[in-house]
Amino acid sequence: MTSNDEGAGPEGPSSLRDLVKPIKKAAKIVASQWPGVIDADDVEQEIWLYLVESPGSAHKALEAIEPKAQARFLTRIGHQRASKARAAYAYFRGAYKYSVKDVKDLLASGGLSADNQDRVKVEYTDLHEAFRKLKDRNESYSNAIAKRYLLSESMGSSREQDALKNGVIALTDEMNRSNRNNRYS
Repeated sequence: MTSNDEGAGPEGPSSLRDLVKPIKKAAKIVASQWPGVIDADDVEQEIWLYLVESPGSAHKALEAIEPKAQARFLTRIGHQRASKARAAYAYFRGAYKYSVKDVKDLLASGGLSADNQDRVKVEYTDLHEAFRKLKDRNESYSNAIAKRYLLSESMGSSREQDALKNGVIALTDEMNRSNRNNRYS
């Protein structure tokens, strides 16, 4: 029996080769959520490394019956690896990179409200500075963010939803750019 035959069932994947496409897809998703921290190729390599080093996790990924469950599992591994990459980067460079989730959490906690404009926390300073720059650069993105996070209104159209999604990514990029420029200037 070859390694490709072990555990092979009529419906289930039987080898790590069957994970190539799902891992590539998970890596793209993760990289889009961690702009400036890790790219898709690096996430893909990190997921593969994790699966090779953790046979139990590789088995779990292969045995996932539903493609959505497999995608969630692989994406979660990618986010864990991206988080570690950010921590390592911050440690060695003395800098910090924000993820899209970090920015969403700051926004959801009222980070753009006037109450937080004068707060000393670095995150709020970075957020306000980046939002001002985003307003100058892309009004539709900043309007969508303000509508959702300042006015607590829901996005009506798919166009508004796209503007919000892309706006948060652009805001994350801007926060990371501002953070880097402030630290090294």
